Amino acid sequence: MIPQLEKIFSVVVEIRTKAEIKIRTIQNLEKQEKLEVAQLAIEKSQIEFLAQSLEEAISEVEKMGAVLKGLDPLWWIFPSS
Repeated sequence: MIPQLEKIFSVVVEIRTKAEIKIRTIQNLEKQEKLEVAQLAIEKSQIEFLAQSLEEAISEVEKMGAVLKGLDPLWWIFPSS
């Protein structure tokens, strides 16, 4: 189970990092004098995809009995039965 968790945790951190970069990109695009509507739509679509991917990864760990307590830092607990 630990190798599976390590792999999923790694994926969660990677997705979170990519999402943070996309959010900064969107913020910068929105600040531009000439709004690039098409590029903004692409970036927002990619954020939605990353959010879905993150939800799927979190769900995999929750199926193993963990409870997510935070993403920064990444914090899970495994309650005793």
